[in-house]
Amino acid sequence: MKKFFIILIIISTLVACGKNQNTTENQNDKNKTNVKESTQISVPESKKLTFNEFNFDTIDIDGNRIKSSDFYKDSKINALIIWATYGNDCKDTLVSINNLSKNYDEKDLKVSAFILDTSADTSTNIEEAQNIIKENNLNFKNLLPNPTTEDALKTVEKIPLLLIMDSQGKILNAYEGNLSQEVMQKIIDDHLKK
Repeated sequence: MKKFFIILIIISTLVACGKNQNTTENQNDKNKTNVKESTQISVPESKKLTFNEFNFDTIDIDGNRIKSSDFYKDSKINALIIWATYGNDCKDTLVSINNLSKNYDEKDLKVSAFILDTSADTSTNIEEAQNIIKENNLNFKNLLPNPTTEDALKTVEKIPLLLIMDSQGKILNAYEGNLSQEVMQKIIDDHLKK
């Protein structure tokens, strides 16, 4: 009888340990799932703007005339960054979008930027903007505001501002502030899938 109780205790212990191990494995699986969920890229909410399109007829920082109707039409998605030489977050965003643009064909994505604190009519901040462009090896068009962009640009509340537009210059989404390269990639990829 004593042997019977000892065997019963051993079996109970083994069964209980097996259940505990399964519970631990289940908990580990749940933790792995939570880690995967927490590493998903979160895209900020799109900003509502007072304008639905962004059309222009201006010059780039090198003095070349650029018209939005010609510029946008060859790409499915156009990413336009509105930035300023005084914006600390702007440089990070510019570098991120520049690096990201290398992963896409220009038929899918064209990147450009407007330098908010410059003007096509004056030389204010042009040299500083050129230095930022050169130091960061930015390889996309940087455009200068003029009267054709004045109404839209004067409503910009926070920089950098990322505009995602279609081939006609219609704004699909707008995002304020510094966005990581991963977030911008998700935004662009989501639009390219549509």
